[in-house]
Amino acid sequence: MTSSDLVFRLLPLAFLVGGILMLIFGVRTAVGVRHRRLTWLRYQGEAFDYVWDNSGDSSTQHWMIRWIDNQGVQRTARNPYGVSGGTLKSFPFPVEILVNPDDPRQGQVAGGAQSGLTVAIAFIAAGVVFALVGAVWSVSTLIN
Repeated sequence: MTSSDLVFRLLPLAFLVGGILMLIFGVRTAVGVRHRRLTWLRYQGEAFDYVWDNSGDSSTQHWMIRWIDNQGVQRTARNPYGVSGGTLKSFPFPVEILVNPDDPRQGQVAGGAQSGLTVAIAFIAAGVVFALVGAVWSVSTLIN
């Protein structure tokens, strides 16, 4: 068996395992988003600025958000989820913010691409596709 034969035999398994891992990550992210939507406090606030995260090979725009909590304290936070394309909106603009009741300094945008749900859906979809391709390819390799 040559090394290229070995790679061809392992590639379907890599697709299957990679797809399952993406699916797990996507489901865990979606569960986290749902948990925050059900348990965190909702405030009206605004996205007032942005910062770029230039780590790795790409750049991601994270919104800076602010809101006034129940004690009348103005809070600010960097939204943990970002987008690579940025936004065409001019700052500031209103957003709904979810705030951790156990740590009122921790907030994030409640909806849209900045909420984490888009990431979850993308990983779930890619995971299903990769896992199915890997499974079908693995079965067809075993049959032949």
